[in-house]
Amino acid sequence: MIARLDQLTLNDWISLLCGDLTVLQGGDASEEELLRLSAKLINEYKQIAAPAQAAHDLSDAEDNQKARHKERCLLICDLLCEFGRCSEAKDVLAELDVNVSRLDTDEKVRNEVKGLLDMARYDIEAMEQEQTKKLKKADPVNIRKSMYSEIAYVMTTLRMSFNPNELNAAIYANLVRQCEIRMKQLAKMKSMMPMF
Repeated sequence: MIARLDQLTLNDWISLLCGDLTVLQGGDASEEELLRLSAKLINEYKQIAAPAQAAHDLSDAEDNQKARHKERCLLICDLLCEFGRCSEAKDVLAELDVNVSRLDTDEKVRNEVKGLLDMARYDIEAMEQEQTKKLKKADPVNIRKSMYSEIAYVMTTLRMSFNPNELNAAIYANLVRQCEIRMKQLAKMKSMMPMF
């Protein structure tokens, strides 16, 4: 089974981005394992080709996990309140960095928990809707068009030609990165040139 980016050709990489997990040749691997491996390879690619995007994606994933963790903690608080253990729920709220000094009655604790739980659910739903929008944009036809445009851009910018059936995805990721660096350098040079 393919486990590294350098084991995929650029054409196989494009197919993987389009959702074809068979390029990973995981005959005995479950779909879940292949999806996990695919996510790992996509992250590896982004770390090479677009480190800023990789950091942004990692931050988004972290925010998603934090929101889900907060929701679970608030569900526990809600259950504690239902069982009349509002003081314990208040302790959990304090662990979540909620200012509990004004929560001097059980009713205020219950209301705070309900309000925070509604906000956490709203945040999670907003994140899920944003993810759904991204997935809708990422249909195979658009992915292929985007990748072919990027390949043409890289070839033109770096003044080179390569065969997508022979070039591996890790080298291509590095070429994309070099292209971005070169374009930033050119932009700096143009901004430093005197205007006549």
